[in-house]
Amino acid sequence: MRFLGGQILTFTGFFQKRPAFFIWMYLCSMRLILLTLTVAAVFACNTQKKSNVQPSSMVEETLNDADIVSEGPKPIAPDIVFGSFCGHCEGNCVSLYRIGPNVYDARADKSSNLIRKGLKSVDFSIGLSQGECDVANEINGIIPTELFDMKSQDFGCPDCADQCGYLVQIIQYSGETQTFRIDTQVSALPDFLQEFPGQIEAILKRLKTSDN
Repeated sequence: MRFLGGQILTFTGFFQKRPAFFIWMYLCSMRLILLTLTVAAVFACNTQKKSNVQPSSMVEETLNDADIVSEGPKPIAPDIVFGSFCGHCEGNCVSLYRIGPNVYDARADKSSNLIRKGLKSVDFSIGLSQGECDVANEINGIIPTELFDMKSQDFGCPDCADQCGYLVQIIQYSGETQTFRIDTQVSALPDFLQEFPGQIEAILKRLKTSDN
């Protein structure tokens, strides 16, 4: 007991003589505790992040599922040209319209440039009213989706027997064009295209009526 009491007195005296040393020891201990807690917190955070990371196969499967869910009708191209043409006629033999991403920026061409010089010579210099633009843009909803996957071609023999023909050109965002000339004789067309000429004609008649 005397030895223990002596040790306590000696420790107390040492503390009284050197208080700064014990304060330094206390601060070092607190810093060590704070550092330990910080390291533990960082480790726990990294562990949580790793647990939230999906295996690459799971991520790929999720992306594939999203692609399937979002798959729908093909987007309409930024520019579409459509109309009718007749190689041998008197008066207004060509009626072409061009629509783009801006609904009210549709334009028309009534010249014979298509017949004489080809489609590249058509300048679509005629502006349309808002009502005419609305009618022209109805073409967006009736183009058969099969055409978007096809190369430029003629269907039937448009205007071969002076029966006139319809023209549809799809101008993709990449600048690639698909040009289709379509016979007015429905019996010469594939099944998926047989209703299309009548639908184009209905739009053209409404646009022609608005011109008068």
